[in-house]
Amino acid sequence: MVRRQPQDAIERFTYSLFHSTRCTDSSFSPEEWKSFYCSAIYEGLAPLVYLKMRDAVFFPQNLLYNARQRYEDALVYKDFALCCLRGLREKLCKNGRVVVCKGLALCETIYREPLIRPMGDVDLYLPDGTIDEVRNALISEGFTQYESYRNVVRRGELVFDLHEDLWGGARVELRKTVVPKIDESFVPSAIAPGYFVPGPHLLAAHTGFHCMKHAFSRKIWCLDLLTIYREGYFNDGIVTNSQNSSTVLFGLRHLFNEGLIDIDPLRDKTLPRVKKRLMKFVLRSKKITGFGEIALALCCPSWRETLAYLASSLFPKESILKEMYGDLPFWRLLVIRFFKIAAYAFGHSA
Repeated sequence: MVRRQPQDAIERFTYSLFHSTRCTDSSFSPEEWKSFYCSAIYEGLAPLVYLKMRDAVFFPQNLLYNARQRYEDALVYKDFALCCLRGLREKLCKNGRVVVCKGLALCETIYREPLIRPMGDVDLYLPDGTIDEVRNALISEGFTQYESYRNVVRRGELVFDLHEDLWGGARVELRKTVVPKIDESFVPSAIAPGYFVPGPHLLAAHTGFHCMKHAFSRKIWCLDLLTIYREGYFNDGIVTNSQNSSTVLFGLRHLFNEGLIDIDPLRDKTLPRVKKRLMKFVLRSKKITGFGEIALALCCPSWRETLAYLASSLFPKESILKEMYGDLPFWRLLVIRFFKIAAYAFGHSA
C-alpha cells in the first residue's frame, strides 16, 4: 500500500517539523509564512513552531515573537496548574485517588521540557468514585461551575474537568465496544506528588481513543499519537492486540495515511473495506465537532452496533442532556440538542 503524502505546502512543512529537530530551509514568502503560522495557531502547534524555528533567521521575527509568547504561556499554564494541584492535594486526595490525565499527563510522560503540550483545561479522573467530594472541595476553594456543565469548574483561567470514567461510557453506553480492554493501571505522578497518572499502556490506549474522539480535527492530536508511537508505547503489542483495539489501530492508520509512520497497522487485519474508506474520509474531513462520534461508531464490531452507537450519541438519555445543557425540561433539552446537531451538520460550533 502506498502512503498518502500531504497535498499542500503548508501541510507538508508542518509535518516536516514533526520529524526534524530544527528547520534550515526557507520555504515560503512572507505572506506564506503568515499563512503557515495562522495554520499552526489553529492546529495547536504554535509552541512547537517556536522550538523548531527559533534559530531560523528567515522566519519572520514578529511571528517568532508571537510563537514565543504562546510557548511561554503554555509553560506558565502548566506550572500554574501544578502549583494549584499541590495546594489542593490535601482536600482533593483525602478520599481516593485523583488521576491527572490527557494534556497534563502527556506533559509528564512524552512532552518533557523544553517540549510543552498546550492545554485549555486540566482533566482529572476519579477512579474511586469521589467526584462529588472533589467537586465540592473545589467549590469551597473558590471554583464555580462552568456554564451548564456539572463536572467542569473554573477559577480565573484555571479550568478543571472532572471525569467519572476515562471513556465517557455513561454518555454513550456502546462506548464499551470501542474501548481497548486495557487494565486501568496508574502510577504516582512525578510532577504532581500525591496524584497519579495513567500507566504506559492505559495512556497509549486513552490517547488513541481521545484523538479519534476528536477525529484528528487538529494536528496537535496527530502529534500526540505520533509522539507516543515514537516513544515505543505500542511496541509490545499489548494495546494494539487487545480486545476492542480498532480505535487505536484506526488512529495509527491515520498517521500512516498522512505519511507520518512507515507501517500500516491494519495491513494484516480483516476489516470491512467500506468502513476503512468511510474512516479515511471522516478523519480527513477536518471537522471540529460531530465527526469524532462517527469515527468511534465506525470502530464498533458490527454495522448494527455502529448504527446503535450513532443513535445513542445523537440523542443521549435525559440525565446526560441535563449534564450537558442544564437542568431543563426534557422537551427543551431535545430541542437544544436538535439545534446543536443541525449547527454541527452545517459546520458551525453552536
